Amino acid sequence: MKLPLLTVATLALTLTLGSSRQPVPSLPTQAIKKLDAARKDAKHHPPSMPPRPFPSDVERFLKLPRGGSSDHAMTPLISFCNLLADLCPHGMLPLAYGLMSTPGSTGACSAALILAAFGVLGWYGLGSMGRAKEIGGGDGDSLSSVHCSIGFKPSKLPTLMPLFLTLGCCLFYSAFLGDIFTPLLSLLLPSLSLSRTAVLVTLAIVPLAPLCLLDDLSSLQVSSFAGLGGIFYTICFIGYRAITGGYRPGGEFHSQMLDLGPSASHLLYAEPPLTPLFKISKGTLTLMNMACVAFACHYNGVKYYVELKDRTVNKYSKIMGLGNLTVLMVFFCMMFFGASAFGGASQPLILNNFHPTADLGASFARGLVGCAIISGYPLMFTGLKSAVHDLLKIESSPKFTKDCISLAMLAAITVTATFVTEHELGPLLGVVGALFGSAVVYIIPAMWNLRVAEQMPFFKGERTANVLLGLGGCALAVLGTWVSLTEGH
Repeated sequence: MKLPLLTVATLALTLTLGSSRQPVPSLPTQAIKKLDAARKDAKHHPPSMPPRPFPSDVERFLKLPRGGSSDHAMTPLISFCNLLADLCPHGMLPLAYGLMSTPGSTGACSAALILAAFGVLGWYGLGSMGRAKEIGGGDGDSLSSVHCSIGFKPSKLPTLMPLFLTLGCCLFYSAFLGDIFTPLLSLLLPSLSLSRTAVLVTLAIVPLAPLCLLDDLSSLQVSSFAGLGGIFYTICFIGYRAITGGYRPGGEFHSQMLDLGPSASHLLYAEPPLTPLFKISKGTLTLMNMACVAFACHYNGVKYYVELKDRTVNKYSKIMGLGNLTVLMVFFCMMFFGASAFGGASQPLILNNFHPTADLGASFARGLVGCAIISGYPLMFTGLKSAVHDLLKIESSPKFTKDCISLAMLAAITVTATFVTEHELGPLLGVVGALFGSAVVYIIPAMWNLRVAEQMPFFKGERTANVLLGLGGCALAVLGTWVSLTEGH
């Protein structure tokens, strides 16, 4: 009985609600007229649209400047000077030895062409990194972030290669600073009797630690400017000694070098044989290996681009091109001046050829080169920090955390450098430069270019050129490692 009553009640309620529903009212005539007028106005006067969020490749390449904040952006001059301070200190000193390691093995024109070729390839690699960053976008400035942004799968290769390269170079820099400043301070302050360990620890605390904790390349402009002064003084000084023949037989310092005894016999000027200008032989590989490392600053290549004020790929490429051209001129001078001054006796670090105490100009040059190394150290260390932060995934961590890790790395490098000299690290640096330098300077840019060159080409046939560049980088890694291990330097 309850179920029929419930059914009847439900039906009655439904009918009641249905009968009370009103028809949907139509829009008033006045509102319809307003809508028609708005449509006509929009047809003849379309609203302005916001700019496209992603500009075309041509606009990216030529027109649309971007850059870091005004507080941390590098002007073209600062970028240029930082590049010179980054490349010259570690690249210019061994080139005379590279030319004369096997006297008569490499002609002067061949040596010049080899340096020029590596300079052009280094410039192209830097420009390629700027292009890849522009096309890939993103906020990071590490090589791995760009690697992923242009479509590659996440990989440790773009992180580990610059990490090992910069770690080896920073260790060599520290050992070199200990070797160069310890005798200088003993000469200037004999009463202190400073040990090499004390000198290294002091330099690590001041000035290296404060410089290495700076986050932006633009913050290193003062030290870069100071380092450039030392670089150009050294060029002029070695050129003067080469022209005046101070270390040749009969020269001002030749007899004083003889007084040092048999231990310095390998430093005496050795007349090289006459060599055809374009000769190339097995000994040329030593110079090629040095040139490969000499133009390596690509661990900071993306960072140079990201921090450039009002950046475009075109502007960045021009600055890097001018910088590499200037570096090439520095390398030419150091290679030929050093070879002229000491001939076949040219040492891997050319300043070791000069008299340790009698030649005051050489002592001054050593001090200024030490300052140049100090100016280049934080630039190299910046590449190391970026790789370590990326490896540990701490890019977004507080600055205090990252600074603690940076200080720990600097301390570890300094302690290690107290047990080895720059001469003992020579073979290690050669292997590090050959393996990891070739990867960072040639192989990784070639991989990126094969992915992005069609979107923003630099020249025709670029894809084929990058296949050859990648294969050439692999060949340089193998040959450079072999040369470093067999030469024993």
